[in-house]
Amino acid sequence: IDAIAKYLGQSQPDFISFQEVCVDEKTDMIAGILRALRKHGYQVAASDAQFSHMAWDRYREYIMVASKHKAEAKDKGLLPVSPLQRAYVALKVQGVWNVNTHLEYGDQYARFRAEQVSFLIQRFKGTPHLIMGDFNVDPRSPEQSAFVRTGYFGVFPGPSRPAHKPEVAIDGFWISPELRSSYQVQGTRLLFDRKIGERYASDHLAVELMGFRSGRANSF
Repeated sequence: IDAIAKYLGQSQPDFISFQEVCVDEKTDMIAGILRALRKHGYQVAASDAQFSHMAWDRYREYIMVASKHKAEAKDKGLLPVSPLQRAYVALKVQGVWNVNTHLEYGDQYARFRAEQVSFLIQRFKGTPHLIMGDFNVDPRSPEQSAFVRTGYFGVFPGPSRPAHKPEVAIDGFWISPELRSSYQVQGTRLLFDRKIGERYASDHLAVELMGFRSGRANSF
């Protein structure tokens, strides 16, 4: 956590999303992440977390968001029911909803992922937004096609899992049709692709999107 927070303190992203943030009787990763971010000079102006499920029946698993900007609004909740309950959490920052999610895992559960994608599209329809996180499936998959059909633009920096030998691109960003005409993608990056000490920072590589909003209409 400290190494991740050190990078984030140096790069100062506008918005950060975390998946699989765990809490049990001994460890509170939510508090630990916020503490580490502040230690490394990232001034958290807004944050929130949403419980999703019990992981391995041993600890509570959350998804979490943080921003150096004040949030104009917050939204969070559970996604449509699936074998392992999933969730979303969002902050509205500078007029844009930044939505963090973690969809259902497993090829046999494609139907549940499709329902979760449809839910998120309807939830934020008509507002400028980014939906980001761990989609647990390639952006070209049938269950993600609803994003394409409804005018989203996908940005997936590259294979991100497993961290030691990335083979699948399942972590990324979907830019909504209300935002894509005024959003310029400047670049993307895969992060933490080397071991920190004797281990990787996560079982996935982190993904970064660099861009800005402008008054010009752009075609992607």
